[in-house]
Amino acid sequence: MGTITAVEDGVQDFAVGDRVMRMERANWVQEIQVPASSLIKVSTEADLLQIGMLKVNPATAKFMLDHYVDIKPGDWVVQNAGNSAVGRYLIQLAKAKGVHSINIVRREGLEKELTKLGADLVLAEGEDLPEKVRAELGDANIPLAIDAVAGKATLSLGGILSEEGTVVSYGLLSGDPCQLTPKRRSVSID
Repeated sequence: MGTITAVEDGVQDFAVGDRVMRMERANWVQEIQVPASSLIKVSTEADLLQIGMLKVNPATAKFMLDHYVDIKPGDWVVQNAGNSAVGRYLIQLAKAKGVHSINIVRREGLEKELTKLGADLVLAEGEDLPEKVRAELGDANIPLAIDAVAGKATLSLGGILSEEGTVVSYGLLSGDPCQLTPKRRSVSID
């Protein structure tokens, strides 16, 4: 995040004083000269904390959805912390790809909010999640689980996955290490 202090001749989309965000690396500097094509203009009214997360959360969700499993339209992805910033982006990105999402949340009452974003199924966490999901979806293909919580939550996600599914763990909200048993249908964890 920064403010433009000078503009070279020929640059038309930016002016001195514009607030911008650079989409490339090497941003932890006090001053830098960059091509205008690497910048996005940001409203001076926008919350800096919200703007700051734009380079992290959407990219995290997209990377996990695109790089671990060859997920296809009609497949399902399951995630915990479905109402987190990463979770909300994952819901929207999955929907855009034609992939259905199962979203595990800590408390009830988020169904309407997440469904509005594109969530297909929203469930509150609990002991019987794998059974609830299978009762709802039958033998739907669920090749990918996204885990922000770890601990017993990883075990639950593993129980939801289809044969040879993959759990991608990117968080440790529970404070406990991931748990996954070998009995979980050839599930791998990344």
